[in-house]
Amino acid sequence: MFGGVVLSAAGCSSGDPDVTHDGQIAYACALAAHVAEDDPDVASWTMIGDDAEPLMRATVAMGSLAGGSVAFELDEHAELSDAGKAIFEGVSRADLEAVQAGLDDFTAGCDNLSVSAEGEMSDEGQIRFGCDLAAHVVEEHGSAESWGSLGEEHAWHEVMSVGALFGAPIGQELADYPDISAAGRDLYRAVSTLDTEALDGGLEAVVDHCEHL
Repeated sequence: MFGGVVLSAAGCSSGDPDVTHDGQIAYACALAAHVAEDDPDVASWTMIGDDAEPLMRATVAMGSLAGGSVAFELDEHAELSDAGKAIFEGVSRADLEAVQAGLDDFTAGCDNLSVSAEGEMSDEGQIRFGCDLAAHVVEEHGSAESWGSLGEEHAWHEVMSVGALFGAPIGQELADYPDISAAGRDLYRAVSTLDTEALDGGLEAVVDHCEHL
């Protein structure tokens, strides 16, 4: 038990991950619980590169799922969005103290929620959530050319979250998933340059790679 969050480490026994908006927050809080149960001392982590701490990848992923990767504020979870933004700002400045503060605020925000979250926290589980989230973006939002602005459209931070779950914000290539990691980097780059054509192609590539996992 983690405040209001119930975390299942046994996997998604109830079926595919829930990648709805509520499901994304539940998974973000499950990631926060996973980090808290393992080693929440950010100062001991390697932040960037292939040897980056897996918990760092989980931390940036939770921040992005709450909108922090593109400064998107979720109407009902502003506290988590602010904490997610702080995490990303800390990563961009290589400021471990700022990442720690954002993580602590995120953890406290989840603790105040009544969320029942089941999710597999392994690399494979995070990859699967990212795969299903990519498919959700394609189905729910259509072509990137039709998306609204960064502050208005969920699709932007959802795509960034796919990249985050695949290691893109911290420059990490997952040894067992090199193609997925490369596709995540392409998505992340496409959002950074607002390249809608590259976004559509990147999402197609992710979905294709995911079908072969």
